[in-house]
Amino acid sequence: MRKSLLFVALVLLLAGCGPTPAPTAAPAATAGPALGDTQIRAADGMVMVYVPAGEFTMGSAYGDADAEDDEKPRHTVYLEAYWIDRTEVTVAQFRAFVGATGYETTAEAEGWAEVYVASSGKWERVRGADWEQPYGPGAAAAEDDHPVVQVSW
Repeated sequence: MRKSLLFVALVLLLAGCGPTPAPTAAPAATAGPALGDTQIRAADGMVMVYVPAGEFTMGSAYGDADAEDDEKPRHTVYLEAYWIDRTEVTVAQFRAFVGATGYETTAEAEGWAEVYVASSGKWERVRGADWEQPYGPGAAAAEDDHPVVQVSW
């Protein structure tokens, strides 16, 4: 038994006495973007932020009295990775988009939009409200450096 252990030890020792092989470089990882990485979109100069793929819980619980019917049931949603603008789209940027594409918003197509009326504490349909006149005709126009509103997904 001692001779076989001595033989194994000798083989291992001799195996380690040869030339040292050159280290092999691991293939370079082609890691993609990471959470919070940014890039600038050439089309409009907007800074975009990377959001990696993942899951989140969407919706409201059945017992939530404030929940709308279309918010139930609470469920898990998986999203692929995506890039999103770091800041809101401004009225001026949206105006440029509309000028370039002829896009028509839902509010423009339907001729009204919902506007929060502070005096009643409710959302009300206002004829003529759209992204350029977010509170309706006769109210203050949307300012170019403000986020665009009255647009739908």
